[in-house]
Amino acid sequence: MKVTENFFSSKRTWSKLKDEILLSYLHPYLTKITHTRRPIKIADCFAGKGRFDDGEPGSPILIASAIKKARERFPGSNIQGVFIEKKYYKQLEKNIAPYSHFSKLLEGNYEDRVQNFIHLIDNPYLNLFLYVDPYGIKHLSFKHFKDISALNLKSFELLLNFNTFGFLREGCRVLSLKDFECYEDSEVYEDEQAENIERMNAIAHGDYWQTMLQQYNDDQISMSDAEKKFSARYVEKLKTIFNYVINIPIKHKRANIPKYRLIFGTNFDDGLLLMADKMSRTWKDFVIQDRGGQKVLFDELDFPDYIVSEGSNLDEVIWKLLSEPQNLKELFIKLFEIFGIAYSQADLRKHCKKMEENKSIIVQRIPDRTPTGRKAISYDYEKYNIILKRGKYVDKIFNRVD
Repeated sequence: MKVTENFFSSKRTWSKLKDEILLSYLHPYLTKITHTRRPIKIADCFAGKGRFDDGEPGSPILIASAIKKARERFPGSNIQGVFIEKKYYKQLEKNIAPYSHFSKLLEGNYEDRVQNFIHLIDNPYLNLFLYVDPYGIKHLSFKHFKDISALNLKSFELLLNFNTFGFLREGCRVLSLKDFECYEDSEVYEDEQAENIERMNAIAHGDYWQTMLQQYNDDQISMSDAEKKFSARYVEKLKTIFNYVINIPIKHKRANIPKYRLIFGTNFDDGLLLMADKMSRTWKDFVIQDRGGQKVLFDELDFPDYIVSEGSNLDEVIWKLLSEPQNLKELFIKLFEIFGIAYSQADLRKHCKKMEENKSIIVQRIPDRTPTGRKAISYDYEKYNIILKRGKYVDKIFNRVD
């Protein structure tokens, strides 16, 4: 695997975008979760230096800054940052020093320190947000996530950056199969290989990946298909831990297989809705800013709307989901699980409003009147119980899509 020694020399576009997504979620997350009056820990399991060599803040500084703001806004709140790092521990310790009074540093690899970490968070009243952004794949044993979920914490959410491309390339190596075609953007920032099949099984939580790679080796499926199948199965594994999981493919060029999968898991519908919405809006805003206001995609990364581009029709998907009446909030959750972050909640509300206007759906709001007595037309599911049904005149379309 290729090693990039100057990874921390400057902050790349993808790192900036990850941090924007992380921050856009942390601020409302901390605001909401602080009201539980329970302790909160934000854990960065592969913290790095804390700051890039060009002065740009890394995830530890951004997490600590978000915690600082939350503690100032909610005096007396119990919020702590936990940062795990081995190679760059001394630099991290120096960079995180201004926040040391609410930060806990653990020296060593996440895998080596996981038992210490579990002991630190073993509290039934604790809210835990786990940020896992490794340099490679070696230390991503699925068992760690299961062990943490078994603690029965007050709440547990996971944001994972998984190099699925790197996993499958390493899988080809340990199985002595033909190598994956390597694009110029396929760097892996880890100099330690996964070593053996057992380690790969531990990362994937099963041996299903071996069948997929054998199919690839035998030219039965493409490497893109292998990556899609592997990612789907891995998400299924995470759904044994979390009620809701979304995964976002990160591509440099639409024809390439994803460079990474950004995966979010939560047990709360509000968590899924908030994260998916923040991802979608942050990503689109980032694209516009990166191009100086020009509404075109930047060269380095594609917006992950591949499902839409492959021909999925939002109207037909909504009609199919409305085979039985649906609560609007539940419908949004299902649409995020299908489309990822291709649409924000604002996009979905606008689309449903258009469908209501052309009578392809019927919308019932309870109560049906505003406090001033006017007819309710809102799509705010926090203020109204909003039920969506199919419009009667589109029965022929229903027969086609069911």
